[in-house]
Amino acid sequence: MISLTASKALFPKIYRFITEQGKILIISFSSGTVILGIVLQGIKLHDNLQKIETVKKHKVALIHELTYWQNIARQYPNYRDVYFRVANLQYQLGERAEAKKSLDHVLAIDPNFEAASVLGAAIEARR
Repeated sequence: MISLTASKALFPKIYRFITEQGKILIISFSSGTVILGIVLQGIKLHDNLQKIETVKKHKVALIHELTYWQNIARQYPNYRDVYFRVANLQYQLGERAEAKKSLDHVLAIDPNFEAASVLGAAIEARR
C-alpha cells in the first residue's frame, strides 16, 4: 500500500485557479464588452452616414443654385453680382478653375469690386 505522502507525490494537486463560475463570469464580461463595442461603433457609423447624407444634400442644393445663377448670367451678361455669385458657388463646390474664370469676368466688368478681390485671394490660397 502506498502511503499518503507518496500518493501526493504521484498525483497532481487538484487546484483550479479559475473555477467554472469564474469562467462563466469572464466569458460573460468579455461578451458584454464586445457587444457594447459593436453597439457603439454602430451608433458612430449611423452618425457618420447622416453627416454624409447632409453633405450630399447641401451639394445638390448648391448645384441647383449654380444652375439657376448660370441661366441668369446668360440673360444678363454684364451683371457683376450674378457672375460673383456664380464664382462663389463654384468655389464652394471645389471648382476653382471655373470660379477663377467667373471671377475674371466679374473683375472685367468692375475692377474695383473688393469682394471679388477677396474671393480671388481665397482661390489663390487654396491652390
